[in-house]
Amino acid sequence: DADLAFWATFPQVSLRLEGVTLTGRDTTQQPLLHAQRMYVSVDLMALLRKQVRFQSVHINEAELFIWRGSNGVTNLQGLIKRDSSGEPN
Repeated sequence: DADLAFWATFPQVSLRLEGVTLTGRDTTQQPLLHAQRMYVSVDLMALLRKQVRFQSVHINEAELFIWRGSNGVTNLQGLIKRDSSGEPN
């Protein structure tokens, strides 16, 4: 279920989602996150420039599943962009 708020939250666009499940790259594993409700607010002007800039993210009644394989790789790999030195950016 989802609701979108535009005028009430201008210049942000707000979205309420229910029953959210996020998976990592390996979809055969347990989901990364399951939340009963998630509220997301993004900057409308950035969105019009084809950029996603989160103003806020609120997650309610959630389970977060983080794992590391025997090879040291986690299910968080690829979720955070890194610069050439390996630092998050």
